[in-house]
Amino acid sequence: MQKSHAFQPGNNFGKGRPAGSKNNAQLFLEKVGSEHGEVILTKVIEQALAGDLHAQKLILDRIYPIPKARNFITSANLKNIRTQAHINEAMTAILDQVGDSRLSLEEGHEAVKLIEAKAVSIQKCMNEELESIRARLTELQGNSH
Repeated sequence: MQKSHAFQPGNNFGKGRPAGSKNNAQLFLEKVGSEHGEVILTKVIEQALAGDLHAQKLILDRIYPIPKARNFITSANLKNIRTQAHINEAMTAILDQVGDSRLSLEEGHEAVKLIEAKAVSIQKCMNEELESIRARLTELQGNSH
C-alpha cells in the first residue's frame, strides 16, 4: 500500500501562496501608505522640526543610514582575535551591537560566522602545538630510559 503524502504531485492544497504574492499585513501597509503616507510624513517632519528627537532620528536614519557592518569589521574586536577570551569578547560585542540596532541580525550572523572560522583556525593551531608537545614529551621519556 502506498503511503499518502501532503505534497504528492497533483496536490493543489499544499502549494502555499504563489511566489511574489503579498500577505495581508503587506497589503494593509501599502493601503495605509497610499492613503495616509503624505499626511504621516508631514506630521513626522513637523515633529522633528519642533525638536522631537525620536522623529529626528527616524528621518535621519532613513536619509543617512549608518554603514553598520563596515563599522564593526574595522573595530579592534574582530581584528585582534587570538584566544578564546578574544572570541568571547567579540561575540559579546556583536550581541551588543545587534541589541543596539547598530548591526542587523543578518550582519551579526555574518560576523559570527567569521569569528567561528577564526575559532576553528585557533583550535587547529592549538591541536598542532599540543601534538608537537606530546611528541617531544614521548621523545624525552624514551631518552630517559
